[in-house]
Amino acid sequence: MADGFFNTTDNGGQSNGTNPYIQNTPPHFQNNMTKTCKYCGSQIPAGANVCPYCRKKQKGKGGLIAIIVIVILIIIIAAAASGDDKPKKVTTSSTSSSAKSTSSKSSKKDKKEDTTFTVGDTADFDGVKVKLSSAILSKGSEANFAVPDKGKYFLALIFDIENDSDEDITVSTWVSFEAYCDDMSIDEDYTGEEAPEVDGLNSLGGDVASGKKMNGIMTYQVPKDFKKFEISYQPDFWGDKKVTFEIPSDKVDWSSVK
Repeated sequence: MADGFFNTTDNGGQSNGTNPYIQNTPPHFQNNMTKTCKYCGSQIPAGANVCPYCRKKQKGKGGLIAIIVIVILIIIIAAAASGDDKPKKVTTSSTSSSAKSTSSKSSKKDKKEDTTFTVGDTADFDGVKVKLSSAILSKGSEANFAVPDKGKYFLALIFDIENDSDEDITVSTWVSFEAYCDDMSIDEDYTGEEAPEVDGLNSLGGDVASGKKMNGIMTYQVPKDFKKFEISYQPDFWGDKKVTFEIPSDKVDWSSVK
């Protein structure tokens, strides 16, 4: 019985299980011109996508291998790009020199302490430098109708942000910051921006182009006997990088409320 180009029967009409295309091909060409069917084991043309004997499609492994290679490359690239996502404390040259002269035990302790940020520290991650320059308590101003609730003070935080990264960034006090006072969530209080201690300073927030800087304030109401204030800054809402400043009460400027 004939099937297109291939004839699978002999003169007696019985199948002989051979391919006359191969039988009539010189032996030294057969290895390069044929391949073995993955299902029935017959020798078929090297370029055949369907076996002419069992009619099954010859599925190659190339597609699967390509997918595996692509996935591995994506994982490698992502790992290389992520690097060390932890924010780093920016230190002065004198501080660095002093650190080098300490013992190995002290160096390990300093390295651990560098993960904690407070007033006066600058956190640097991926070229975005965030400094909490000062934290000031205020009784507010009756003349400006800016007076905190009974038993509370205004806490004004002054930030300096420097964008040394290759991309522009957006600073939003609503999205980028999260604050807690003595472990209780707390919202920003814009009335405190009218306090005389921060008069003339701009509200923090807006776009910072690559290579540019920003300075501004954020204000909150805190109990007069508060112990610790924490504020976190996350430059990318969809990212997982975050820097947290811990502000114990003894790190705050109390001079205006004494």
